[in-house]
Amino acid sequence: MGQLRFRQKQTLMSRHLPLIFPPPTYAAQSQLLPTMEVMVGPSRHKEISRVSVETFLRQKGYPAVPVTMSKIPLQVT
Repeated sequence: MGQLRFRQKQTLMSRHLPLIFPPPTYAAQSQLLPTMEVMVGPSRHKEISRVSVETFLRQKGYPAVPVTMSKIPLQVT
């Protein structure tokens, strides 16, 4: 619980657990987290977020992880 980070956003207070990815030049592929898929949640710019996540994953040594987009629409009240 002590590693959780909090961020105030426009419509809510969010929490997340920071993950440390090994650098892309790290030799042991087995040290990568076993990531099967990343889903981009509802947002104003889902496509931009999807591309950013794909780029981030490639940079961190995860070239084949599928990135999908949530079908749930963004709800801002």
